[in-house]
Amino acid sequence: MGLSQKATDKPLPCSICTAMELELARSDIRQVYVIPTTQMTLDAIPKWMESTARLAVVAPSVAGGLTPEKLLEQLKSPDTVQTPIAVVFSDQLVSPVHAPLLVEHLGTTQYLPALEVVAHLNYGLDLRVWVGDGFDMPPPECAPADVLRLLLRYQAGCQALGDRWLMRESQETRSPANRVNQARRRLRLLHSLVMHEFQDSPLPADYRSIVSRIGRMHKHLVDSARAA
Repeated sequence: MGLSQKATDKPLPCSICTAMELELARSDIRQVYVIPTTQMTLDAIPKWMESTARLAVVAPSVAGGLTPEKLLEQLKSPDTVQTPIAVVFSDQLVSPVHAPLLVEHLGTTQYLPALEVVAHLNYGLDLRVWVGDGFDMPPPECAPADVLRLLLRYQAGCQALGDRWLMRESQETRSPANRVNQARRRLRLLHSLVMHEFQDSPLPADYRSIVSRIGRMHKHLVDSARAA
């Protein structure tokens, strides 16, 4: 999925970018900033990268953006001279790979990303999260749940942006029901591919076991969805 960076005729708030520029101007290494995806924050990426040599931008939906895996590789690498300053567009981290942590809040169950938890608690990077009226940080000696609560506040701040929030529709991917539906589609596709391969000949024994396993997995997903 790619995000357009074309101009829009709707006025955009400057508060996020202004706050971000102030943070970068005084920031040292070992910082992670979590901000929303808006047209203005996308347009500001080149300027931020030019002014901050160590800046790593985690934005899988934007050309040139890093994935969480790539940022973690940089943090792990012994060749990394300085820990980068990272700007993370967490609202783009919605896939099962990037958002594996299931949480329930105010009656809503969804999957949240793990990158912020790992970067802060495992690698010791300071975490600053946009929560609608500025950046906030987790408490000292925090637990993973504290970081996740901060990400929920970040989501609320994103929601408050209205139509200016470009990743609104993508958040549905975080729901367990959506994950189940996507998994069922992939299993049906796999089943169809196997059956098509042997449509003119008997199904070999090895493949019969695969088809049987696909059926059991699909039934498990259906039963799980009904129980939810």
